[in-house]
Formats: sequence, C-alpha cells, structure tokens
Amino acid sequence: MTSCRTTGESGFTLVEALVALAIVSAMTVAFYQLLSSNIKATQAVETRKRALLVGQSAMALASVLGPRATEARNSRCSSVNSFGVADRGH
Repeated sequence: MTSCRTTGESGFTLVEALVALAIVSAMTVAFYQLLSSNIKATQAVETRKRALLVGQSAMALASVLGPRATEARNSRCSSVNSFGVADRGH
C-alpha cells in the first residue's frame, strides 16, 4: 500500500477529524444527560425538603398552641377562599 501523504506533511485526514468529532459529540450528549438528570434530582430533593420544613413548622406550631387552638383555627379557616380572603357569602 502506498500512502497519500508525502514526508513532512502534518495534519489530520478527514476521517480522523470525523471520528474525533463523533467522539466529542458522544461525550457532550452523555454530559448533557448527566447534567439534566442531576438537575431533576436536585429539584426533587428541594421540593421534598420544602415539604418537610412546612410539615415540621406545622407540627411545632400545633405543639406550641395546643389542640384547642388548631381546632379553632381550622373552623375559622373554613370560610377563607384559596386567596386567603374570607368569603362573604355572595
């Protein structure tokens, strides 16, 4: 077999450049998928952490106020709409 290159020539052939591009592309896709899954996992952990803090705060408030205060609050809040405004029965 004869080589197409003459002595002293340097550089990459088109095939070598395409193989390198394919490798870099595959690594980029793998990195993006890893990053995306880490972001989703982090968001899920943050959501669970926030829910845990809300639950702990509610339990702490209930233990400080006692059962009578939470019953009174629940009966009072039944007339409050989703915006936190008391319904006036219109």
